[in-house]
Amino acid sequence: MSRSQRLGMLGLALVVLVAAFALLRPNDDDTGEPRDALRPSPTSTPGATREREATPTPTPEDRSPLLVADRVQRIEVRKGDHVRLRARSTRPDEVHVHGYDILRDLAPGKTVSLDFDADIEGIFEIEFEKSEAEVGNLVVTP
Repeated sequence: MSRSQRLGMLGLALVVLVAAFALLRPNDDDTGEPRDALRPSPTSTPGATREREATPTPTPEDRSPLLVADRVQRIEVRKGDHVRLRARSTRPDEVHVHGYDILRDLAPGKTVSLDFDADIEGIFEIEFEKSEAEVGNLVVTP
C-alpha cells in the first residue's frame, strides 16, 4: 500500500470516528425541557428580550420521562412494573398511550402525569393526538 493510500485510509477512519462520535454522544439535555422553552417573562413588554422560564429542581418522583413533541423517547419496562410518564405541550392537545387506551388532556405549558401498571406486553406508540406527533414508544417485555 502506498503512502498516499495509507493517508487516505487514515483520513477515512478519522471521518468515520468523528461521525460515530457525533451520532452516539450522550444528549446533554437530560432535563426533559422542550426545545422551545424560551418564552417572554410575565413582566416583559412586547419586543423585550426573551429569557428562559424558571424550572423547579426535579424531586425524585419527578424523574419519570417527560414526553414533548420534538423528540420520540423509548421507554422500556417489564410486565407488571408501575409506569409513570409526564407530558407537556406548547399547545392544547391530548396525550394517548395506544394499546392501553390512556388519554389525558394537555393544557399549554402544563405538565400532566400518566400512572398505570404495565400489564400488556408489546410495543405501544405514545402520541399527541391533535398534532399527530409521536412522542414515545412504550416497550413492555416479559
